[in-house]
Amino acid sequence: METLDGDTGAVVGAHIVTIATYQGEVQDDYSVKTVRRKEIPMKYREPGALTFDVPTEGTTSANFELN
Repeated sequence: METLDGDTGAVVGAHIVTIATYQGEVQDDYSVKTVRRKEIPMKYREPGALTFDVPTEGTTSANFELN
């Protein structure tokens, strides 16, 4: 994982996860020049539908089974 500032990692604890796809160019101010979204089922886009707990010891994966 990587933060918007380019730092490595994620904060330990519970996080709300949203699954989305896009293609585009991210500008220096984090705005996106061109965006084309593929349709993702609502159940993966609703806030709080998916969560992930980052453990204190860290992890190298955060896998989500999408049906």
